[in-house]
Amino acid sequence: SQFNGFLRANETLKLSSLPFPTAFAVESNITSLSKTANRSGFLSFHLETDGTIKRLPLVVRHIDPVDGKDHYFPPFSIRVIEQYLGATLLFRVNESGMEEVILDHENPIVIPTNSRGEMEVNYLGPRGTIPAISISDLLDENINSKTKEAVRKKIVLIGATATALEDLRSTPFDPALPGVEIHATVIDNILSHRFLTQPYWKPVVDSLYLLLIGIAFTVVYSHIQPSLAFLFWAASAGLLFYLSHWIFLNKGFWLTDIYPFIENTAIASAVMINRFIEEGKQKKFIKNVFGQYLSPRVVKELINDPSRLKLGGEQKELTAFFTDLEGFATFSEKLRATELVDLLNTYLSEMTDILLQYEGTLDRYDGDAIKAFFGAPVYFDDHARRACWVCIDMQNKLKDLRVKFKKEGKPELLMRVGINTGSMVIGNMGSTTRMMYGMNGDSVNLCARLEGANKQYGTYSIISESTYQQAKEFIEVRELDILRVVGRSTPIKIYELLGKQGEIEESLKKALPLYSQGLINYQNRKWAEAKRYFENALMSRPEDGPSKVYLERCEKFIQVPPLKNWDGVFNLSTK
Repeated sequence: SQFNGFLRANETLKLSSLPFPTAFAVESNITSLSKTANRSGFLSFHLETDGTIKRLPLVVRHIDPVDGKDHYFPPFSIRVIEQYLGATLLFRVNESGMEEVILDHENPIVIPTNSRGEMEVNYLGPRGTIPAISISDLLDENINSKTKEAVRKKIVLIGATATALEDLRSTPFDPALPGVEIHATVIDNILSHRFLTQPYWKPVVDSLYLLLIGIAFTVVYSHIQPSLAFLFWAASAGLLFYLSHWIFLNKGFWLTDIYPFIENTAIASAVMINRFIEEGKQKKFIKNVFGQYLSPRVVKELINDPSRLKLGGEQKELTAFFTDLEGFATFSEKLRATELVDLLNTYLSEMTDILLQYEGTLDRYDGDAIKAFFGAPVYFDDHARRACWVCIDMQNKLKDLRVKFKKEGKPELLMRVGINTGSMVIGNMGSTTRMMYGMNGDSVNLCARLEGANKQYGTYSIISESTYQQAKEFIEVRELDILRVVGRSTPIKIYELLGKQGEIEESLKKALPLYSQGLINYQNRKWAEAKRYFENALMSRPEDGPSKVYLERCEKFIQVPPLKNWDGVFNLSTK
């Protein structure tokens, strides 16, 4: 049944240019029904790309192959409502397509559609949601009162529901919903004003919605641990689907749901892949850079937790550690190049192994010198104790190496060590094209001066007072002097590092009390008494360097006393 004339448009508008769905063939119902029906409409449905029925066209164009004229047809469900309400179906169109669909009667009903004249079907539920009665019950002459009451003053649609009759359609709620129930759903939607709407601004809302959640997902995935990413992805995907479903059921308006899911998955995948690549690069960088001068265990800690690594410069209180071989220039001239390299490699390998054992960081080798620090890039609060113990273990190991070198006819190496704890800058240093992770600052310079100060006292291990204060429970020391080094106006107290707590040589045990008493007398300007104690200390330990130094000073001050304002500070004139 066509309804040309029910389409109202501007006289200059060509209806054939409008984007209405097109039917390529028209097949009439059986003759007996066609002749007796007041109205009729098309029964077929348009399938979406996913094979389901979501929309129903309220007008379909058919071009007559004989006369070439356009004919327009409404659906069966609309015809039923027209009959039920005694209404007239009215379409208003413009250049873009359908503008408005109205069931015109005493209470007009505006049916929302898209520009193609398609109405979104608001399904009430799966099969059986709309009551169904067997046709045999209606045709039974002995129909019961319950069945009569069920159909009284109701719209009754007669259609196939059995599977064998092949009128089952796939819908969002049910993959096998009888076609007659779809028409019944459309009738209910219109009479109950239960419409699904897509206002003109929906594309803008969808775009803004996708933009905002895309930004939110990017921020979240960039900051959470990969182990939590999957849980967040699943939770957010479920929440978005639930939100869309709730708005759909309660407000009759639906947000885009599949695109946020795709966006969520894409962003999660992209961020995680990028983080995996970046973490791989970061781990490779850490291993390549820090593997040269950190213990394998510390490198592993940094790889597992890169946040502990701060590559930019930072100022921290750490412990610096400098070593140098005594008389290196002299014996290096006596060795062939290959012999010297072999000797240094053996020495540096043994010393570096001890350094890394205590998780010290190798700053660099400077010829025969080792420059290192403790407490960065992985911080530990006992950095002073570790530095002292490294020094002690290195000196003990060097004793064993001297025995080995002597048997091989090689020089017997003696090593001077300076240790200082203080504020220093740690980080990447160098040019824009070549950098090294290292230390710098006044405390580092002081450490270098302490290493050199060993020459003045005949010692091989000197630590500053700041180091002593942090490690004194773990080490044995003796006070050496109050020293003012080159380039520094403030004097510091220095100590000779003798061994780990409770570990002192027997000869030194006898000499220490005498040395300590001699130092007290020296600081109190009692030169003669101090001299006597230092002489006795040397009788117990003839090779004791500090006792020799102070004995010489006492003899000098006995001859020429210092000025009255003498503060006991020794000024180191060389580096």
